[in-house]
Amino acid sequence: MFAGKASQQLHRDIVIRGNKISNYPGPAIDVNDAKRVRIENNDINRTQDFKPRNRDSQAIVVGNVADLILNNNTISGYKNTQH
Repeated sequence: MFAGKASQQLHRDIVIRGNKISNYPGPAIDVNDAKRVRIENNDINRTQDFKPRNRDSQAIVVGNVADLILNNNTISGYKNTQH
């Protein structure tokens, strides 16, 4: 992982839109070291029958991200999103 300053993001103009992510064991979406990121209109869920090792994982995790837009994501079965 790149541990640069906020002005040194390696990735730019990322769009994660319109996905259905079910029963993933860790964070469903994890974005780091990026600029201009849109995460929107995703359906992220864990069913009650799914037993991940880490029940406390977040659905969406971001780190060292500038210009982030989180919009209209449906999340169930995870702890709250972290950003």
